[in-house]
Amino acid sequence: MTKGTVLLLLFLLLLAAFILIYLGFGRTSKKRNGAEGSSAEDILAKLDSPGRLEGFLRKTHAALWVTVLGEVLEKVSPEKWDEIGGLVKKLELERELLSLLSHESEEVRAAAADVLGEINLPGAVEPLVGCLGDKNEGVQLSAAAALKKIRDPKAVKPLIEILKHPQRWVPARAAEVLIAFGEEASDALLMEWPSLGDKAGLAAEILGEIGDQRAVPKLIELYSTSKDSRQRAAAVEALGKIRGEDMDIISFCERVLSDKSWEVRIRAVEILRSSRGRRAAALLEKFIKDEEWKVRAAAESALREIAAAQEE
Repeated sequence: MTKGTVLLLLFLLLLAAFILIYLGFGRTSKKRNGAEGSSAEDILAKLDSPGRLEGFLRKTHAALWVTVLGEVLEKVSPEKWDEIGGLVKKLELERELLSLLSHESEEVRAAAADVLGEINLPGAVEPLVGCLGDKNEGVQLSAAAALKKIRDPKAVKPLIEILKHPQRWVPARAAEVLIAFGEEASDALLMEWPSLGDKAGLAAEILGEIGDQRAVPKLIELYSTSKDSRQRAAAVEALGKIRGEDMDIISFCERVLSDKSWEVRIRAVEILRSSRGRRAAALLEKFIKDEEWKVRAAAESALREIAAAQEE
């Protein structure tokens, strides 16, 4: 049995004791064939009366109450979260709550991240960004969700640093959060573009998901200058999603026809598939002659889709 499991069992025992002693829950009737425990939802209902919530936070260890609140996360109203956040500040529990992001138990770390995403505590951004590199995927996901809810602009710069220097962090987690920031992330990425180096491909994917027209020149430049086929593929895919207002996407795809990498060429096929026009169909006829069978198959499939759409 791991240390984390032992700690979790201890918390559950403490929770049961709290239910019995503090909230006055007793055993249910023997007619129900045994004891019936109270859930975190029952606790929350009991704490809805004036003063009970404050007493709960004051008298209960933070690791326990974040676990309880984590279980009912989506059932707590925004007004109740505002009340909880106010009490955390009133009772000066901020430091204790933030410290739980480095707790030994992964369940507690994840619950703390979940709660921080709801109450938007000052000083939470940096430790939450750090949790994106947690060894436990559940903690990573909770931290990412919290950062997306908080949307504090102070998170953008450290998230871009994760893209540039991943080390123990998962770049995809940082990318997921940056996409949620929209134009704020675009602004920072475009400013940092010269320093992105071999991470420009991931930045291109993010910009494509955001759909910022201002990124088009940088993406065309990346495609034109990069020797890395993965970066060129990312640039083509992003341009297909953004489709700049002043950009002739079909002519660009014709240029991609001669790319050395089939993984880049097949992305142009997907752009043409969604374009559906006559020019797109005419260019797909050229892709049918591609040396790579995957590109040929994709082009044939795209042509069939376009033909079917025109018959409707």
